[in-house]
Amino acid sequence: MNLILVFCTLTFALCTSSCKKEHVIGKPKISISVDPTGIIPFADSVLISWEASDVDICMLNKQIIPFSGSRKIRILLDTTLTFKIGNENFSDSSVVYINAGDWNSSYFGILTYPNPWLLKSMYYFVDGKVVDSIKIEEFSRNKRHYFNINGDEVVFDDKGEFLYKMEWYFIDKNHIFREGAEWRVDSLTEKVFISSLPQGDYKGTPKRFQYYYYRN
Repeated sequence: MNLILVFCTLTFALCTSSCKKEHVIGKPKISISVDPTGIIPFADSVLISWEASDVDICMLNKQIIPFSGSRKIRILLDTTLTFKIGNENFSDSSVVYINAGDWNSSYFGILTYPNPWLLKSMYYFVDGKVVDSIKIEEFSRNKRHYFNINGDEVVFDDKGEFLYKMEWYFIDKNHIFREGAEWRVDSLTEKVFISSLPQGDYKGTPKRFQYYYYRN
């Protein structure tokens, strides 16, 4: 009986050894896509997507990331993304280059350019015609407004003394949030920034209040 048991155990072990398929790990692969492509306007975002196979590790710019996924990246300057993948036998890398447009290639860049904005005028208009203007005190006229990339609008006096700061951001290309309200962007160039918001009506016609800023 013992002899038969030993024989069966040995037969099972030999069969298991000969029938077991060896796991072969191939070279790691990764596919990467960038949307949109081409030169990216200053501070716009791109969507990076990737999917890796036959890997034990996947890294982006030296940080471990999932084997597949996507993320949005804001482009403020020419950017290099280095993907590194590997398994116990092989390793590989892929590099993606993203070109950023000049600062004046987007509204965000124009507004956040380091030179400050100064208030030139405030007025009410109806159907594109000014119906009333507001006198601006010298102190307010001399304020320097800086729209920082981090979302802070920081205001200084003409001597460089800090006054206050508040939140700002673009809702879309035609609207900006600042001073706790949603403003329409009526004009934005390297030298002029005009925005407005609804302010009741004038003789039954919708009226808007408008800020006019300029930059030297």
